[in-house]
Amino acid sequence: MDERVGHLLLTVANLYYLQNRTQAQIAERLRISRPHISRLLKRARQEGIVTISIRSPFEHSPALAGELVSLFPLRDAVVVPSGEAAAARVAEVAAAYLSSRLPRDGVLGVSWGRTVRLVADNLSRGSHRSIEVVPLVGGMGSVGDEIHANEIARRAAARLGGRYYVLNAPALAETSRAQGALVRDPAVRDILGRAKRADVALVGIGGIVPGSTLVKSGYLQPDHLRRLKAAGAVGDICSRYFCLDGSLCPASLDSRVVGIELQDLRRVPWVVAVAVGGEKAAAILGALRGRYVNVLVTDEATARLVLRMARGSAAQPRTGRPTNSSRAGSA
Repeated sequence: MDERVGHLLLTVANLYYLQNRTQAQIAERLRISRPHISRLLKRARQEGIVTISIRSPFEHSPALAGELVSLFPLRDAVVVPSGEAAAARVAEVAAAYLSSRLPRDGVLGVSWGRTVRLVADNLSRGSHRSIEVVPLVGGMGSVGDEIHANEIARRAAARLGGRYYVLNAPALAETSRAQGALVRDPAVRDILGRAKRADVALVGIGGIVPGSTLVKSGYLQPDHLRRLKAAGAVGDICSRYFCLDGSLCPASLDSRVVGIELQDLRRVPWVVAVAVGGEKAAAILGALRGRYVNVLVTDEATARLVLRMARGSAAQPRTGRPTNSSRAGSA
């Protein structure tokens, strides 16, 4: 490179990137046309005089995320460092990711749970004033109102500046017959119809643990979880339980659930799942194998455990292609 040219490139780059001068100001100072300044800046990058890097405000683990995307049918994955307050960091990152995927005037569907609520509380204020937020599952109960889908829909809409809807029904009806009456109600049917048309869904993945959302909310007793676990269930999304291979649990509570069905969730373009903790690894693996989510946001420790579990069980007999046809009555 000619020395004079190199000096000119360095001068222009210094004025633009370090002294924050505009291209017009630089052109006037050096008596060069503005388009010429633009070409010089481009050449400075090509010659390596200027290098540009983008630093995320959150540290991510792209290698683990890449492994998840290569092994499972995911559109994307984000993995944050483990440690104290991992759930809070996952929620912050998921909120930023969610905001980048939300259309200006579309529909956001939300499930329930503590981490999902944290995501809603971290959404950018006033960023999507034409958005509609709808619950994906019923949200009435005597315990844990702050983690119900209706409350999360309200919180998300308040942060985004949009409108929210309420599904006036419990997540689990008392009986299959009661569930049938509820889903035939015009108001409930309307909300479930909106949920099916969501552009983006935010969901949590529940595990078969005593502290699960359904137990804390009073819908299930520990005995229900023991029966589900004995039948092969590893976790749930929107109160619908599935097995490690992704198929619906044959002893599930499906006939009592007032909410979107998992095959409908599969049709949502972007389904962002947030889940943290080793106790949820099997549930996450089942959800990924069932193709119920296509974006996963988690932490390093959980991601590693899911990958290790997936590789360890790859040689195990599978029950076949995940299906939603193995539905049964209430547990």
